Amino acid sequence: ELWRHSVAASLAADVLRSRSPRAVPMEASTAALLHDFGKLVMAKHFGAPLLDRVAAAAANEGMTRLEAEKSVFGFTHAEVGGVVSERWNLPLAVVDGIRDHHRCDDDMSVVSRVVALSDVIADDMFVDELDPLLWDLRDAHMHGLRIDADTYPNVLATATEQYAQLAARYGVN
Repeated sequence: ELWRHSVAASLAADVLRSRSPRAVPMEASTAALLHDFGKLVMAKHFGAPLLDRVAAAAANEGMTRLEAEKSVFGFTHAEVGGVVSERWNLPLAVVDGIRDHHRCDDDMSVVSRVVALSDVIADDMFVDELDPLLWDLRDAHMHGLRIDADTYPNVLATATEQYAQLAARYGVN
């Protein structure tokens, strides 16, 4: 599931790069590919029992997964990914994109906006209907990238088609 989501987000970033009137650095695709690797770091270091507590907190206390991570660990996978990518000396644009992919602020970099929107698009690619909580986030990042809201269905369809082709090539679904 993480592979599918990460690859889908990276492909979505490529599509957004071609559709945004703003200059989007190529690092956006790399940041989108790596945006959730903080989840792997947390899984490796904290194990299934603590991850189960996060899932239980989200389900039982009406929290988002991100809120549950913050509640259980005191930090989120995005923050962990940002710290690790910075320690690996990845380019600052990549670090920012990983760290900020759940934010929606006016001062976000273009790469961070593309990664955040790519995360939403990757979610949207595999569900029948996008979670209404993500609609405002999607629209805010589309606006921040100066992409017309009417363009979203085409961006989603193009990224979905590219994912299907890549998945077929590698024999995954």
